[in-house]
Amino acid sequence: DLMPLCGLDGVQLFSLYKGPLLADYLSDGSAAFMVDVASDDRDLADCAATMQAMDLVITSDTAIAHLAGAMGVPVWVVLAVGADSRWHAGRTDSPWYPSMRLLRQELADDWSAPMTAAVRRIDTLTRSIELARSAAGDSGLTAAAAHFHKQGDAVEASLFYQRLLRAFPDHVVLAQV
Repeated sequence: DLMPLCGLDGVQLFSLYKGPLLADYLSDGSAAFMVDVASDDRDLADCAATMQAMDLVITSDTAIAHLAGAMGVPVWVVLAVGADSRWHAGRTDSPWYPSMRLLRQELADDWSAPMTAAVRRIDTLTRSIELARSAAGDSGLTAAAAHFHKQGDAVEASLFYQRLLRAFPDHVVLAQV
C-alpha cells in the first residue's frame, strides 16, 4: 500500500514494475499517482539506467532491491514479517548493500509501520533538500550530506552526496565527518 507516499509534497512516484500484473497496475488507479517508467524497458539494464537518475528507490524484496543495492543507488526495502534470513532479522541495514535501508512490518499483512517510517524519513529528507536548496551553491548539499553522515545515516547521506555530484560534477569537496 503506497498510498501514504502519494500525498507527500516535493515527491514524485515512479513505477519500475514490469511484469504480468502491469495491466492491474494500470487499471487500479495507481497510475494516477505514479509515472510508469518501466513498462517499455527492454531489460534490467534499462531499469538500472532509470534508477541511477532517481534520488531514492523504495521496493519490496525483489530483483529491483538487489539491483539498486548492487549499484549503490539509495534503496529502502519494505519487508514482510516473515522475510527470509538473508535480511538478518532486526536489522535496519544490509551488510551487503551499504546504500540500503530495511523497513519492516511489525504485524503480518499490516504495512502501516514500514510505510509510516518511510513517510517520516521522506519528510525529513525533503525538508533537508529544501534547506540545502536555499543555501548558496553546493554548501547546503554538503552540509546536509555531512549531517546525515555524522548521524550514521549512510543511505540518506548518499542521497545528498549524489545530488551534490549531479549538480556540481566538476567540483571537489573534501569533508571531514
